[in-house]
Amino acid sequence: MKSLRVVAATVLLFASQACSREPTLSRTAYGDVVFGTPLETVEADLQERANPEFFDEFCMFVTFTAYPRARFMVEQGTVTRVDVDQNAPNTLNVVVGQPGSSVEAQHPEVGISPHKYDPQGQYLTFPTED
Repeated sequence: MKSLRVVAATVLLFASQACSREPTLSRTAYGDVVFGTPLETVEADLQERANPEFFDEFCMFVTFTAYPRARFMVEQGTVTRVDVDQNAPNTLNVVVGQPGSSVEAQHPEVGISPHKYDPQGQYLTFPTED
């Protein structure tokens, strides 16, 4: 009976860790949201309506309760990127505030361009395989 309790406790521990795991940002997705997917499809997959913040006629940001630390950009009905806070885990091991030269040393393929709205900011663009 004791080994059954240990197994049950271990299963519960792993289940709670899996449920509370922070989503990871990759070149193609954040958590279950894949970039290039129509917003309607993302809403259906998450079983949740997006909370929109309109920007202009072509672009808006949306948030989801499922991802409280993320804002997704939607352009012409398609999710194109995400803004996350500086502590968000990512597959590239790049952090907010990391100098562009350091990112280039890690990832020579990165494109660096000036931010459209923040004169101190930069866009780091990583090519995808498609």
